[in-house]
Amino acid sequence: MKNFLKLLIVFLMFTVTSNSIAQTFGIKAGLNLSSMTLKDNQGSLYSSNETNPGFHVGVIADFPLSNQLAFETGLLLSSKGIKATSSGETAQVNSLYLEVPLNLKTTFDIGDKTKMYATFGPYLGYGVGGKSKYTSNSVTTSSDINWGSGDNSDLKPFDFGLSLGLGVEINKLQVGVSYGLGLSNIAVNNQDGTTAKNKVIGISLGLTF
Repeated sequence: MKNFLKLLIVFLMFTVTSNSIAQTFGIKAGLNLSSMTLKDNQGSLYSSNETNPGFHVGVIADFPLSNQLAFETGLLLSSKGIKATSSGETAQVNSLYLEVPLNLKTTFDIGDKTKMYATFGPYLGYGVGGKSKYTSNSVTTSSDINWGSGDNSDLKPFDFGLSLGLGVEINKLQVGVSYGLGLSNIAVNNQDGTTAKNKVIGISLGLTF
């Protein structure tokens, strides 16, 4: 969390000093509905999978490329994870990432002070916190996520993928929905062909300045 606050301050200073270039900058927050593709050589590693609710919050900035096209970036604290059941055991992972979107954004006027926009591009993420919880035989244990790539690690910290979004902007208020598809295998042990990739549906409210 301390690292996020430091990066947030740096990004805010950057957006303020570059305000003559940036089309807009602002704040963004909303709901994450996350899941995870978790497989090995035998197929899926869970028998049922539920949506894991979470959140995202941070700052955003647009840099114009043309009248209708802009480069959108920002710095977000985003929760991801999975809630799944396999062989009578339930596992829930709530992971926290610092995430930087790198989107192309196109905007169209659809009414008086109303615009529709679409975004597409990659994102970069780095795990900074979170907890995991396991329930077996009615006994539940929880622990902090140990990020890394060693034998005692739970998940690899680096995540990247692609994101697609649609939304409406009314005056300075933005309402949008997005889908993030993780391309990075964050599983530590890959001996049996194990892969773990994040998937997130996001519903956002934003306010631009």
